[in-house]
Amino acid sequence: PAVAKQQSEGQASGPLAVFKGLRNLPRGMPQVLIVTGLTWLSWFPFILFDTDWMGREMYHGRPDGNPTEVANFQEGVRQGAFGLLLNSVVLGFSSFLIEPMCRKLTAKVVWVMSSFIVCVAMAMVTILSSWSLGDIGGNVQDAAAVDKGLKSAALALFVALGFPFAVIN
Repeated sequence: PAVAKQQSEGQASGPLAVFKGLRNLPRGMPQVLIVTGLTWLSWFPFILFDTDWMGREMYHGRPDGNPTEVANFQEGVRQGAFGLLLNSVVLGFSSFLIEPMCRKLTAKVVWVMSSFIVCVAMAMVTILSSWSLGDIGGNVQDAAAVDKGLKSAALALFVALGFPFAVIN
């Protein structure tokens, strides 16, 4: 009985207490939580499916297709994995720059800048996919000429996302 009485006098815990606590957040904090939640909603699919995206949409391969499609898919996955390696290198170097940037620009500016970079990068994923799959238009010769540039742009996108990922983590 004494233990039960002590537990009931403490602060409430559980999912309901979290929602009740949201009412007591400082001004501006709900917007930060919303932006962070939306940012993570874009990160999870990117992290899970980025190599598959490279193989299917940038290299026009299929894991269950004919031998040429399988080879294209595997090359795209390799390039995507290489992009993730470079992403990790950029993330590592960026982690050393975050504190000096926060002192110079403020933490708020650095956070907003990284969230903006993520937003632009995810829009670029859509644009690169559409371009690669020929949804934007043009003819076959244009697509063949741009194809190398699209693959390089996709790889650069992987690398550039190292900085905002370092800020968010």
